[in-house]
Amino acid sequence: MIECVKATTWVPVSVTKAGSSVLSDFSSFKITFDAAATGGQIITGPTNPETKTVTYSVGENAITVTGGLTGWSTTLVTASTNGDACSEFKFTVNITNPKTGAADYAFVLKKQ
Repeated sequence: MIECVKATTWVPVSVTKAGSSVLSDFSSFKITFDAAATGGQIITGPTNPETKTVTYSVGENAITVTGGLTGWSTTLVTASTNGDACSEFKFTVNITNPKTGAADYAFVLKKQ
């Protein structure tokens, strides 16, 4: 299922926090997986964009990320694709914002 995310760049088309859209906070984000799905980058935005090199461990049903945004811890809650088409990648992560605390964010991404 998660195998098809490899060697692909994804951009968010929907991001929600507690059922409300927060897409504007993530509008310039790009998430890239390398061919082995052992590394890649997260490009943040829109304010003060950063490129973070991260290490991924992609399994059948899980993705573990090492690296990421400075001071923001993230834990994967769920991840899935839309089957063989693999044109959509959904995941939910619990993100701890140093200022506002932890919350679940649901992302829907499409291939760039």
